[in-house]
Amino acid sequence: MGDEVPLIHAALERLKVYADDLDGAKPRLLGKVDLGSEPVARVAPEPNEEGGFRLRFELGPNREVRVVDMARGTVHALDLVP
Repeated sequence: MGDEVPLIHAALERLKVYADDLDGAKPRLLGKVDLGSEPVARVAPEPNEEGGFRLRFELGPNREVRVVDMARGTVHALDLVP
């Protein structure tokens, strides 16, 4: 935590998520999330005291990936790429 990633900011709406297995192969696209879309769930917002933007990635019991926008308290599903 504490690392700044300039491509992730409060105006971010669409994000592509890549995975790297560290096996020498190139990272592959896992899916996309649209933070501007209707959320699939809501949680209690946790605003960052420093005013930063935070996302939390959760892996559900059926291997579904959800992305939580901590400041807004919205939960979005990751649209997996086959």
